[in-house]
Amino acid sequence: MNKPTKPEALIVKEARDMLINGFNYVIQETGISMIALEPIVKDLYNEVAQNAAHETAAAERQYQEELKAFEEAQTPADSEAPEFVSE
Repeated sequence: MNKPTKPEALIVKEARDMLINGFNYVIQETGISMIALEPIVKDLYNEVAQNAAHETAAAERQYQEELKAFEEAQTPADSEAPEFVSE
């Protein structure tokens, strides 16, 4: 029996919880104010958004390549295509 795959919704929840705990830890340990933390969080968001755009573009390229290969494999070669003779 194969190990079950963790649902993406659960992965997202766990990642969110870890990030919140990390922010809370940083706030408690450093005493940083929300005013000082805000630009850091904005920078992190911008970096995540940029990386997400790159990830999406790469996934789309890979999908298009796989789809093209699949479609080419489904199309019979010219030599295999039946010839139609007109009378």
